[in-house]
Amino acid sequence: MKRRTFLKTTAVAGAFAAAGIGSASPVLKNLIKTEALAGPSQTEEWKHSFCTGCVGWCPLRVRVVNGKAVRIEGNPHSLVNDGKACVRSHLVLQQLYDPDRIKGPMKRTNPEKGKGIDPKFVPVSWDEALDTVAGKMKELRNKEQAHKVVLNRGRYNTLDVHLLYDKFCKVYGTPNNISHSAICAEATKQGRWMADGVFDYVGCDYEKINYIICFGNSPLEAHRPTTRLVNVFGKIRDRANRVKIVVVDPRFSVTAAKADKWIPINPGTDGALACAMAHIILTEGLWDKEFVGDFNSTELQFITGKTIPETITDETGEEIPAFTENYTYGLLKWWNTYLKNAAPAWAAKITGIPEEDIYKLAKEFAATRPAYAWSGRGTAMRPNGSYCTNAVYVLNGLVGSIDTDGGIIYPSGSSYAPDPFPEVMDDIADKCRKQPRIDYRRSKQFPNAGVVTGRLPESILKEDPYKVEMILAYFNNFNFSCPNTAPWHEALKKVPFIVHITPMLTEFTEFADIILPTPVHLEKWNYTHPVKSGKYAETYISTPVVERLYDTKQTSEITIELARRIGGSVAESFAGIQSLEQYMKIRLGEMQSWDDWMKKGIHVRAPYKIGSVRAKGFSTPTGKFEFYSETLKKLLSERDVTEADLKNIKIDATGDLVYVPHFEEPKYLGASEKYPLVLISYKAALSTEGRSGNNPWAQDRYLVMYGAGNTTFAELNPETAAKYGIRDGDMVKVSSDYGEVVCPAKVFEGIHPGIIAMVYGQGHWSYGRFARGIGVNPNDLKGTDYDYLSGSTSYYNTRVKVERV
Repeated sequence: MKRRTFLKTTAVAGAFAAAGIGSASPVLKNLIKTEALAGPSQTEEWKHSFCTGCVGWCPLRVRVVNGKAVRIEGNPHSLVNDGKACVRSHLVLQQLYDPDRIKGPMKRTNPEKGKGIDPKFVPVSWDEALDTVAGKMKELRNKEQAHKVVLNRGRYNTLDVHLLYDKFCKVYGTPNNISHSAICAEATKQGRWMADGVFDYVGCDYEKINYIICFGNSPLEAHRPTTRLVNVFGKIRDRANRVKIVVVDPRFSVTAAKADKWIPINPGTDGALACAMAHIILTEGLWDKEFVGDFNSTELQFITGKTIPETITDETGEEIPAFTENYTYGLLKWWNTYLKNAAPAWAAKITGIPEEDIYKLAKEFAATRPAYAWSGRGTAMRPNGSYCTNAVYVLNGLVGSIDTDGGIIYPSGSSYAPDPFPEVMDDIADKCRKQPRIDYRRSKQFPNAGVVTGRLPESILKEDPYKVEMILAYFNNFNFSCPNTAPWHEALKKVPFIVHITPMLTEFTEFADIILPTPVHLEKWNYTHPVKSGKYAETYISTPVVERLYDTKQTSEITIELARRIGGSVAESFAGIQSLEQYMKIRLGEMQSWDDWMKKGIHVRAPYKIGSVRAKGFSTPTGKFEFYSETLKKLLSERDVTEADLKNIKIDATGDLVYVPHFEEPKYLGASEKYPLVLISYKAALSTEGRSGNNPWAQDRYLVMYGAGNTTFAELNPETAAKYGIRDGDMVKVSSDYGEVVCPAKVFEGIHPGIIAMVYGQGHWSYGRFARGIGVNPNDLKGTDYDYLSGSTSYYNTRVKVERV
């Protein structure tokens, strides 16, 4: 066999074995047959890397034969993943050997920009490319316009965050470092933060859980960290006391297919269901009294529609609290303000779920402890998704699943040594960083937003608060991955100078003036840590497992080179960094020796001690788990946000209702009379968060639910399809106020009658030969809106119509 076919054969076998797919399709078999690997193996070794398929960053071992990467395995030292690696990890081999990778720096020669317009890129040297970029940045800085340079960051790693996203932006002088986080998970973090003060992903002791309700998320499909979730789900479903899983989602997902029950809820109404469940838990006396507390009188109880006094008089005549809370705060305020009227009959009308099913679900959840109410993109990525997520999250507090075995836990992250090379700030940097941010984060419009990715097109087109002169972007494709793609194209056309640091030609790259190509992660030095998920905090290292195939530079190398060319205080801040390996040794050296890093590729900290947060108190103003969010109240007060301001950001609540979990009516773009269906887009199991578009192995089985690939379906319920005269396989046009697409219909009982479901990840008009022209992009149909509290982009609030073509 020739070398290339051997690589394909081993990777295909590994990937599909991991995915649980029995045999390769004819497409893959043809790929396997094409070439052969000649000659016996001469050298063989295993090297360390990690995956970039999700924020699990799973640590990997890579088998290298004759200098070629041929096999991927999980790092056996990982306690988070048990040494496993999911199917996404296996796809990195095809990313490495992708024939359409950018092979050297290029510049644009066609001044006209736009979708479908040939940039007429031509090769240039690295010196010319870097001098051009640094010259433009230096020119703007000398004019005290450093703030008019915007950094766009897509999928990150910790090394690049430390050097480019944080340090470089600060010393250069731009406040406009815009990440992809607001199109990822900010609203889910916001809903949690309102209860326990932690703005982060949720860590959970999955191994000991007995009952799980998934609200709007599919852990076996596209949640993170993928490897850990797939691995642990197998364990907890296979044990003697098999965990029970319920999925609440308008779409029958891969997780729903493996669950005990699927509940097809009306879209956007999860908050109503969660509040009704809380109502039942309290009226039935099923709350966890150790964590929450109890009444101070046997005569008191939660009764539908009845207000409970906050204080009572005891037998001595002394006024005492009616309810003493242990680790929580504000339960009676929540009940009196909202929950007393959130009965199952009320929720049944909103959610479309029978009243008796709501009762059963709530009672099972409260009785089968430890239980976990788990929200995801479907609950969060919509206007007021923060409240929806918050309502789901506090269910865990009611049943005591907080900082306990089988519940939500609070593991620490990685602890890196300080950067020994100080940031040198000059007057220009200080002045420019005080300019307003173009995404309006932390403003009255987006009070708790760390970033508002979707705001960029509006700011650029309106020159609000000023004109953007340059974009420096890396590992992103915002005009494909964000809703409402057309304004993104128009905005990018307007920016005078765009630099894209990327391994692949993407839709975003089509608007670039300079392309700076990067290696893929198997060719790089790197370090990172996974999203907090279980008891263990781990840190991973990536070494160049193979020599770079093309004339590329790492993003961090480009950062250092630009700093040197810009000069002054910017150069001084990076002068001490001689190499990335040297810098990594410094940042990682306090964890373990460099020899241990090279041997293991991983560092594992001592496990989190459950009960630690209960003992020291929560990160909230009250120090408790909050049903009434003093955390949110404090923030809005500090931002001077009034009720009028809240109304302007589509929050219906007033008074104390603002600070308790409650249901807000879904806010949709498009009139229901014209557009009767709600568009639900979802991520596929083989979508490695933007890196699998040109991967034929992933494409071939992209839609695992249907055993199909290389396409996008408009997925319809049979009732809906019959209403519009559509049969399975018919070509249909799906349209909205923002665009239209044409694709085949898939008629399937697992789709709520009120929605159209479409997978995200296809529909590229750029990218490589295996991605371009395949399927459609549902983001072309969506309008722009937000969960304003967190700045999170809305993905689930556009109405559409469908018709045969």
